[in-house]
Amino acid sequence: MKAIAIFGMAGIAAALFAGVALSRSADIHPLVGTHWSLSSLGGAQTPEGATATLNFGEENDIGGNGGCNVFGGSVTFKGEAGLDISEVFSTMMACEPPKMEQERAFFDALEAAAGFSLEGDTLTLLDDGDETLAVLVPASD
Repeated sequence: MKAIAIFGMAGIAAALFAGVALSRSADIHPLVGTHWSLSSLGGAQTPEGATATLNFGEENDIGGNGGCNVFGGSVTFKGEAGLDISEVFSTMMACEPPKMEQERAFFDALEAAAGFSLEGDTLTLLDDGDETLAVLVPASD
């Protein structure tokens, strides 16, 4: 009888811990841990050879490559479709003008982002008027 009670208590404890783990995972934002590649910026396709990426980390951080420089920053998720990207910083290498122009525009788009749309394999960053800033697709590893 004691073995059954102990096993029963262990089962209950395991179920409670599993419930805690499930509730924590339910709180994780769907963008956390995802990796994206820039497809278009301000309605224009990205320049040839200027691949920019955006990665959402697990600690309210972002990172990636702007097409020339490596960057990082902070992200705060607001509700289901809102976000605020701030404190964007990068290395300061010089590249060809088209890459540098795209990178600056990409960083500006990140900082102007107020929301997003996630439809299928497409992530669209939106400004505070729901206008498209950037379109990204899953990054290949």
